[in-house]
Amino acid sequence: MAKNIAVIGDSESIKGFAAIGMDIYPCDDNENAPHLFRKIADGDNYAVIFITEEMFGLVEKERKSMKKGSFLPLFLSPE
Repeated sequence: MAKNIAVIGDSESIKGFAAIGMDIYPCDDNENAPHLFRKIADGDNYAVIFITEEMFGLVEKERKSMKKGSFLPLFLSPE
């Protein structure tokens, strides 16, 4: 059962989340964002994903293609 919280975004915006125990995934390369999101979302390690506003737009296609009926809460983290 997934229990962890992941945070995806540019390294400067998300580094503070590590201090409170969240797993951070820095992504400063916009082309890599969809792949990184899919890797995290398809895994079974996370109950929640926080994602910065900039990254949210970059992974739109992947979000929409997620399996119907799958429930993985996504929260926007303002930059």
